[in-house]
Amino acid sequence: MQKSTTTESRKSFVFYRDWFESLQPLNEADKLRMYQAICNYALNGKVPKKCDLAFNLIKATIDRDCQKWASTQKSRSEAGKRHTGNQYTRKNQMEQMEQTEHNVNVNENENVNENENENVNENGHSSSSIDDDDMPQQVEEYPTEEEWASFCYNYINKSGYRIPEYLEEDDREIVIGWMKDKVSKIYRSIDEIGWIDDQHEPIHNWKAYARTSLHTYLKNLTREEIDFQLGYA
Repeated sequence: MQKSTTTESRKSFVFYRDWFESLQPLNEADKLRMYQAICNYALNGKVPKKCDLAFNLIKATIDRDCQKWASTQKSRSEAGKRHTGNQYTRKNQMEQMEQTEHNVNVNENENVNENENENVNENGHSSSSIDDDDMPQQVEEYPTEEEWASFCYNYINKSGYRIPEYLEEDDREIVIGWMKDKVSKIYRSIDEIGWIDDQHEPIHNWKAYARTSLHTYLKNLTREEIDFQLGYA
């Protein structure tokens, strides 16, 4: 079994619905073989000795996703370095300003008596401290798609949002499918651009970003909208 040059050992990957549907005509033995081949390639980069057309098509999609993932990792790293560098620059500027202020205070009070000098030293000591807010902040580690989905589903369950009770079971499943698709689309859209927000700044708190995005989505997913989409209206 060959080793792929485009994939590395990974913890997870996206298994698309169209893959599942394309494998349904196969018998159980061939399905199992394909599932094993897909997982082994996507997770470990191992290419099976015998590759049929179906596998090659799926392999091309996995390679594309791997390239996107590598590009995203690079963008995240560069964004984190830029942010940390900006924070250190700000810290250095604050230190220089405080040191200048301290020197001015000392020069102005050179000829004061000993008691007054003690007060100046105390004041100088307090003015040279740096607030915690000026220390560089670390960019939060971003989630995998599985971690993102788990957090989002939990948020939706706790949000108090309720799917209309009058819907038939099949239609309820459709609405749930909409929610899952939305969760996935939000993740992929920000993951592809390297977790940058609308102001082109790194997203430091991904959970807050997820809550805000889902709150807006659920607010717009009204009964009227659901009825219209399902043809109830």
